[in-house]
Amino acid sequence: MIYKFIPVCISLLAVIACQKDDFADSQSNVNIGFSTDTVMFDTVFTTLGTTTKIFKVYNRENKSVKFNEIRLMGGNQSYFRLNINGQENTSRKNITLHSKDSLFIFVEATIDGSDENNPIFINDSIAFEVNNQTHFVQIVAWGQNIHLFNAKTIRTDETWTADKPYVIYNNLLVDSNTTLTIQEGVKVYSHFRSSIIIQGQLLVEGTVENPVIFQADRLEEDYQDIPSQWGTIVFFPKSTGNMIKNAQIKNAITGMQVGLLTENEPVEVMLENVIIENMSFSGIYAFGATITGINVEISNCSEVLLALFRGGEYEFHHCTFGNYKTTVGASKNLRTGIWLSNYFTYANYRDPFTGEIFDIHFGGDLLKADFRNSIIYGNSKDELVLADTLLNVYEYNFENCLIKASGKDMDTTDTKRFKNIYWNNEPGFRQVSSDSLDLSLDSAAFAIDKGNPALLDEVAGLEKDILGNFRNTDEAPDIGAYEYIQSE
Repeated sequence: MIYKFIPVCISLLAVIACQKDDFADSQSNVNIGFSTDTVMFDTVFTTLGTTTKIFKVYNRENKSVKFNEIRLMGGNQSYFRLNINGQENTSRKNITLHSKDSLFIFVEATIDGSDENNPIFINDSIAFEVNNQTHFVQIVAWGQNIHLFNAKTIRTDETWTADKPYVIYNNLLVDSNTTLTIQEGVKVYSHFRSSIIIQGQLLVEGTVENPVIFQADRLEEDYQDIPSQWGTIVFFPKSTGNMIKNAQIKNAITGMQVGLLTENEPVEVMLENVIIENMSFSGIYAFGATITGINVEISNCSEVLLALFRGGEYEFHHCTFGNYKTTVGASKNLRTGIWLSNYFTYANYRDPFTGEIFDIHFGGDLLKADFRNSIIYGNSKDELVLADTLLNVYEYNFENCLIKASGKDMDTTDTKRFKNIYWNNEPGFRQVSSDSLDLSLDSAAFAIDKGNPALLDEVAGLEKDILGNFRNTDEAPDIGAYEYIQSE
């Protein structure tokens, strides 16, 4: 549910001394202070009511100062309003604050629980213009009927139900030996740069009809397809038995990071019916991890869809990797669909003691990387990059896949590694562009009936596609996460 805010009312009171005003030089920087830089409403509101927050503005000068203007940056379009010295307006001018005096700011937030269409997160700022300076105090508020986790650590097993949305602010940590279970229909909203850190175990139990959604807390229409709005989901080493089933992860920096560069302890994640889309960096970024993916779509990431570094063990069956993002500034060296490597190079490391700059290489055995009945495609010449140091184990296998690659840096004739591969055939997606993507198949799609039927018997969970459609109703399953179903 989403709730609308009744505008906030802010009133200012000042203690005015009985003295002649002697103002600071209007051209100088004056010493103005604030008791906080952000007014944050961290209460979970459950009924109609008003909560008041207070902060102070300090004049640390030996002379009076005059605020040229105090104004709400959002103006009349803001969810907030100002009440300054008894007058309700979005701005007031020429307000005097005497030497060593303070100004009390009362911020009142009244939330109407009867409106279900408000954004969960809203913010604005108050600008204080004095002389040639402008100071800002931020206002951050959430709608009622949410679970707010502000720099929270979960230390005992916990289950989230779909009664109210969950908002993450300043990161959420699931501690070691602790399980967080997220049931079907739950919506998880993360604030800017906030991440979900898993040291214990994460179990996501969505359904096709009611998936679990991970996204940013800005729900306005203009933010629906903007990446980099929040951090990532991080699985630390020793985090095993993780399962994400029927979920969507979108608009972050990276969908999930599995493992750490410098740690070799095991980390395991199972993905089934998962969509990871619209990231400013990567869909999945892994170091020596163990990942199994069934019916997974990873799409439109500015750098790389699936980055598997420093070895590990991986299986991806009936998955669709489609990258059509055209972001300015993306790395030409990394820009691809899948990067499969048994090493990672930390370039230009500076020794903190000697100041010497050099590269550090981390190696690891790639014990298995199996991709079957999957699509790896996009608008780059090579959507598959294979990187082998020749110093570690490097095992990989692609079978019944549709792959876009130039063949420049790999032997595409190697039938041991590449079995029944369709090279550089347009898959037949319904819609492909940088900002509008639908990777289901159209009626003339090349990928229709190109899959290996035997895989459905070998791997549990593949009898249906990512949308719950049966794959065994025609000649053969379609390659990728989506089975084409003819409309009646």
